Amino acid sequence: MTWLIDWLPWIAVAIIPGLVNTVVAFNELNERCKELPFFEPYKIPGVWLWALIEFSLPVGIFLIRASLLTQPAIDGWLIFDAVLVYGIGFTALLNAKIKLGSGFYDIKSLYDALVGVAYGMIENNQKRRAAAFWTDVETALGSLPDFTAGLTYLANYFAIEVRNPQPEKNYERRLADAATITVRSEQTKAVRSLLMDVNRRDLIDVLQRFGCPNDLLQTYFPRRYARFVKSKGKG
Repeated sequence: MTWLIDWLPWIAVAIIPGLVNTVVAFNELNERCKELPFFEPYKIPGVWLWALIEFSLPVGIFLIRASLLTQPAIDGWLIFDAVLVYGIGFTALLNAKIKLGSGFYDIKSLYDALVGVAYGMIENNQKRRAAAFWTDVETALGSLPDFTAGLTYLANYFAIEVRNPQPEKNYERRLADAATITVRSEQTKAVRSLLMDVNRRDLIDVLQRFGCPNDLLQTYFPRRYARFVKSKGKG
């Protein structure tokens, strides 16, 4: 075990890019899986594979390019490279051919292929139940008399919750369209599309604002709904 103790400082530095990149990349993963209401990362094998990829690739590249196996001096520049260049800046590295040893390599192709497998595993784990849920939500919405109160709440929700919305989301226009569509089936689909952008932790509350039946929420979110009702009771 003496060798391990001797190597601990360089091991600690080596894992910095992997930890930083995994944290940064999780925002993209969470956004990509936003439409999956039952997404619980630690329970999904595909997420563990995704985390392994996001952690190990930056670590491996940093290990080689910084020559950590030669035990270089651990100074501010090495830590700077670990955090900013190979951690936060890992995405930028993917967009260029990386010099490893005597050759240049296109790491992005390997990265995209591996992450694609992980995302495929996540979708296979989640999409069937998510599709059933959103189908039932759309059916429930179709039986409601009016969306005015729900859309008003949703407008305030997006204004407060989403500080820097992506341009393609265009919540203001989509909300206005949903309020003015006259064909009921199309209006229901427009509302459902907006609901898919609500954060999972807020979904039960927002659905209740629209008047979705409690039995639907209890069926799909038994524990979360029980906690939600309990918190409302305390309030």
